[in-house]
Formats: sequence, structure tokens, C-alpha cells
Amino acid sequence: MTVIFKLACVALLSGTLLAQEGHFVCDSQVLFVDHNQVDYTVKVRSIRGKVIDSYGTEIPRACVALFNSDHSRLLKVFEVGENGEFAARRIKSGDYWLVVIDPQNAFCPASARLKLRRMTNRSRLVVNMRVRGIDSCSFCEAK
Repeated sequence: MTVIFKLACVALLSGTLLAQEGHFVCDSQVLFVDHNQVDYTVKVRSIRGKVIDSYGTEIPRACVALFNSDHSRLLKVFEVGENGEFAARRIKSGDYWLVVIDPQNAFCPASARLKLRRMTNRSRLVVNMRVRGIDSCSFCEAK
């Protein structure tokens, strides 16, 4: 019995150590997610902005993914900086989907249709990350 107990403890500790050593990977494996009850469109001049929580605190190292307009293809993935800010360069005007996922999966993923237009007044995105609720989720807005 003690041998089984020791093996179980070793297995449990090994899994815990692997989980602690592992880190959030923001790469081409990001999947499209949309938990919006109603889809909405955000019009901006460029893909740059900030990821914050409900208190206005920056969320570093979140993953920002850009998908084509029918969300069938992942176009670009990048990680938010330590200050919660992000910017994507050399993206052509067009229609896209933006998905933002925090590194701990503590928040509901943010997703929005994005219209990138050079002639739009609003130039910054603000991604408001929220804890998943019955009628609430994270969202994006233009400032």
C-alpha cells in the first residue's frame, strides 16, 4: 500500500512541477472562439491598443489573434507586452476577427469583428477582459 501511495505522490508532484514549468504559448495553435451573445463590429484605423481588466489594470502577455473575415484562417498572432499594450504592423485595410485570450484563462476570451479602415477617426482598441458570467464576457471597443 505504501508503494502505491508513494507512486501516486510522485505522479501528482510531477504533474504539478510540469504545470509550473510550462508557460502560456501564444502561437499558431490559437483557435477561434466567440462567446458573444450578439456579434458586433469595431472600426479602427490601426490594430493597436491595450488589454485591461474591469479595474483598468493592464493584463500583460495576453495573446492577440487576427483571423480573416469568416474566421476560417488565422492570419497573425502576437503577445501583448508587459504594459498591456499591443500593435500589429503591415496589416491591410479590410475586415477581420480579433480574438484576445489571457495567459491564465481567468477571463472570458474577447472577440470582435474588426473593420480596419485608414479613414476612420478612432485609432486605438481597448480590450476589456471580464470574468465569464451568465450574461457577460470580455469585449473590445475603439477609442
